[in-house]
Amino acid sequence: MPLFKSLPAALALLSAVVVSTGILHAQDPLERRSISELEEKRDRIQEELEQLSVFTLRTGALGTSGYRSFPQDAAETEDEWIQIDLQKEADIDEIALVPTLWRHDDEEGYRSDGFPKAFRILAGSDADPTGSVVAEFDASDDLLPRVAPIVVPLSGIRASWIRIQPTLLSKRERDWKYIFQLSEVLVFSGEKNVALHQEVTCATSVPLFSGIWKPDLIVDGGMPYFMDSSQGSERSAHSQYLRNNPSLTLDLEATHPISSIHLHAAYQSKSAPPEFNVNWGIPKLLTIEGANQPDFSDSTTLLKHQFKDIGKFAPILVWNIPETNCRYLKITGALSDPEGANPSGYKGSDRIGFAEIEFLADGHNVALGKGPINLTGKENPGWAKLTDGHNFYGHILPIRTWMNQLARRHDLEAELTLLSAHLETRYEKQQSTLLLLKRLTIGLLLLVAATFLIGRHLRRREAARIRNRFTADLHDHVGASLHALGILSSHTKDLVDSPEKLSKALDEIEVMTGRAGEATRDFYNQQMAEEAHENLLGDLRRTAGRMIANLHHDFTVEGEEFLQQLNSRLRSDFFLFFKESLININRHADATEVKIDIQADPREVHLSISDNGCGIPEGEQGTIPPSLARRARFLGSKVVIETPEDGGTRISIKLKTRRAIFTNPFRLEK
Repeated sequence: MPLFKSLPAALALLSAVVVSTGILHAQDPLERRSISELEEKRDRIQEELEQLSVFTLRTGALGTSGYRSFPQDAAETEDEWIQIDLQKEADIDEIALVPTLWRHDDEEGYRSDGFPKAFRILAGSDADPTGSVVAEFDASDDLLPRVAPIVVPLSGIRASWIRIQPTLLSKRERDWKYIFQLSEVLVFSGEKNVALHQEVTCATSVPLFSGIWKPDLIVDGGMPYFMDSSQGSERSAHSQYLRNNPSLTLDLEATHPISSIHLHAAYQSKSAPPEFNVNWGIPKLLTIEGANQPDFSDSTTLLKHQFKDIGKFAPILVWNIPETNCRYLKITGALSDPEGANPSGYKGSDRIGFAEIEFLADGHNVALGKGPINLTGKENPGWAKLTDGHNFYGHILPIRTWMNQLARRHDLEAELTLLSAHLETRYEKQQSTLLLLKRLTIGLLLLVAATFLIGRHLRRREAARIRNRFTADLHDHVGASLHALGILSSHTKDLVDSPEKLSKALDEIEVMTGRAGEATRDFYNQQMAEEAHENLLGDLRRTAGRMIANLHHDFTVEGEEFLQQLNSRLRSDFFLFFKESLININRHADATEVKIDIQADPREVHLSISDNGCGIPEGEQGTIPPSLARRARFLGSKVVIETPEDGGTRISIKLKTRRAIFTNPFRLEK
């Protein structure tokens, strides 16, 4: 095939390459999206992450740890569980499980330790001690690794107890034993954590290090995170020495049904090591009163809590209290309990101070923006920071919202990791494709240039070939007649003195002139006709009858139907080769008999013309007359001239019909 015919194929290849880069694998949802769609999704995730709370972890002696079971050697278990008694039935909207964290290594940092790979959550009531499964996770959910809590939304669940039952444990980092650990469990009814400070039972537990691993520590409100919402400005804490008999009073400006108290500890320092102790600002005895009269003449004690050891502190101290209607609130700290109740070895801080104080009614912080005043009624502008809704890290969120944002961050960061890795792979493929397209483009440009040059060269060769063919056709059609006329004209000069012979010669010249004119018309018609020799065999027979009419000749044909299947150009070339062969016999053979044999099949046509003439002269064996050689070349075949054993001459040629039918019209002539 000529090079220029490869251009469509090359363009098809280029299109195939482009299309192949866009073929999407149905198995991978990311593959079904374009790069621009993936980039847009990545940008949306990054924008959302900027609005979510971040994982700011607390370490060291900064508060409670949680629950830990006995270690075991097998991952599968049905014997471990931990149950929270809510005291009374409540509508449960959501459950959050906070993992215990362990510093895995320098690259991965902190990861959950002993968090179950599979577990179920059961809920029940006093009337339903068996309970029912309200949520279940298995290994296919790929819960690990993680730092974030797992948030389980529930709907239409009313229960008085909740049980977490692992079915497939994970290993803890310290000794690679299978274990069940949790830092905190939160059970939300609206915005209220109804599991807070409730009774907890379990299948097994390991109390260690002064009781930092105890079942009731998973409902004390202490978690391994600082609340860092990533939004809002940072605020410092307020504190006052206890020796000055400090107390903080808030006017809520209206009566509210207070049901929860959140005190954000002041030790949330960003310095390392911390610039003050873990218990800084937390007195041994903390008392909170509520009243509707500014002089607290009708006060009610909302909370009286004595801290017994340093291990009981957490970044956010949270209590649920019986719902109490009040407008004024007073927070008082003391170095000791004046009533001497519940003595302990903990001395407490000599200050009282917090980063923020929140009093919740119906899930809302009604203390927000209500600046504290002292007992003398004098306002202290610096104390307004205690109710501005900010802590050391910025804006304070409802705890349920905080847990949901951390869980959401975990899911988005995992998705972003996969998405970024997929985009990198797609970018690499895109670069490879662009490089391939660049190379193909350069190749196509070179191919187009080469095609143009080769096409111009072939057109020149074709023009030369057409001129040669035209010359040959003119010679074969008209040349013989003109040659004969020339001989007769020369001969008439010798017959001037013989009128009778001269008359015959002139008659013969007239006949030859007519034949030359007829040959010229035939040549012209053949060149202009779209289909030459539509009845090839009939034309061959008529030509033989005219040119060797004075010789005895036999004409045999096999496969006439295949002979007629040749295209018009080949039929014409075959006819002229046949005619030129008879002319050569007439001129040179001095024969009396001629045998013509044509055999055709779907693959080839074989022509053989034999005479009983004088044969090939000595010294000219193997020489092919130029006219026959030229005609054979046009046919894409080779002519053979030989002397049979019984004398004379045989001209033969084989024409490959398959190659002939599909012969390239721009074939180079040798």
